[in-house]
Amino acid sequence: MSNPFEMNNRRGSSPPLEMNDQEIIPEEPTMRSVGLMSAQSVGLYGSIGSRPTPSFGSPPLGFSLPGPGLKRDLRQGKGKEICTKEWSGKVAVPKEWKVDNLEQVPEDFPLERTSREIEADGSEVASRISDALRMLSIEAEYDDEKAKAKCRTDDFVSFRIRLFAATEAGQPVVVEVQRRSGSAASFMRSCRAILNAAEGKEAETSKMKGPPSFKKPIGQMKCLEGIAGVQKEQESKAAFEKAVELLRSQELDINVLGMEDLILLTDIDKTSVATARYVSKNIVTEEDYVREVVTRELERNVFPGSDLVSDKMEEKMQMLALKLLTNAFDVTVKDGSLKNATASQEWYSECVIPRLMTQLKTANDSPNAACMAACAMKSLLTCSQDALNHVDELGGAQAFVEARTVGEKVHEKLATEAGECINIIETST
Repeated sequence: MSNPFEMNNRRGSSPPLEMNDQEIIPEEPTMRSVGLMSAQSVGLYGSIGSRPTPSFGSPPLGFSLPGPGLKRDLRQGKGKEICTKEWSGKVAVPKEWKVDNLEQVPEDFPLERTSREIEADGSEVASRISDALRMLSIEAEYDDEKAKAKCRTDDFVSFRIRLFAATEAGQPVVVEVQRRSGSAASFMRSCRAILNAAEGKEAETSKMKGPPSFKKPIGQMKCLEGIAGVQKEQESKAAFEKAVELLRSQELDINVLGMEDLILLTDIDKTSVATARYVSKNIVTEEDYVREVVTRELERNVFPGSDLVSDKMEEKMQMLALKLLTNAFDVTVKDGSLKNATASQEWYSECVIPRLMTQLKTANDSPNAACMAACAMKSLLTCSQDALNHVDELGGAQAFVEARTVGEKVHEKLATEAGECINIIETST
């Protein structure tokens, strides 16, 4: 009788085993070694927390950033970057949204509450929405095949628009707007305007400058009129130092919080006029750590449209740096601080102006960033003859013309700001 514990040698690789055998034959193939290591988030400069040493100097004006829809696949040890498309069929701006066939709403598919049924043809609805996004100055990328639009506002709200057919006949058209990140209040203002435009109503393009409860800038509130000037300066200094402390962190998400604090402290609609002047003047005139951070972010090569978390954070930091310069220049251009700084400091001619002009040249890839660059350049051109001369040396007038052309197709605010810069250049000659 056979032993019930015997194993049949079906492959003929080893003799049968018995309970009394002391030797255990290992399975094949034989394991030679194994390496264990923790995963590391890799960004443009290595790990997310790493910080490069800022370098001053003018980049070539013709420098262009990678287009939207490209993302990097950084694999450790391979020493190269692989670019792949996020959407198949996605096309870079400027482009109109052209939709032919709509997918019917799947069964048991939960639509967002921010959706609406519209009695119109799908192509007509898509055209209305693309026109509304242009008027609202919302950056958009379109996937015609899947009837999707990927949108971002200048205040860092990201959302998606998707078109469905409610029936097999193709009508009515279901428009779904889904928020991905950013302020919910800002998203709802944009969402209502988009859905109304999809129905054929006029898009509401006026934007509130503060929370709904504030009908005027905080600095003009009666409860703040009696505060002593010394106390205001001390509070402004404390708030500024706290934001700088966040910027000194080795964690990129904390740096984002610090940059957002500085933007609030330089916005006269969201803080007192005294605080905005103190912080803005410090940024414009003082060569401190904030200037090093701004320089680093202006010189950073970002990848618009990437899905990597590190790339998104780096892109947001650069956009925040542009927004900070826009706010600070807008405040200091009125008291002459910006004019004096541009005349006495090489940082503006060697770093700021060349990088802003480079951002302006990437209007096809990132209209929002180009718009912020145009706003900052408008302040410089308004107050500084040196800035006008430097732009003329770089041949930057054509960059404004090209940016205005892009803005007229996809981004109304960009067209307006670039047009004002062109008027300043023409009247100064």
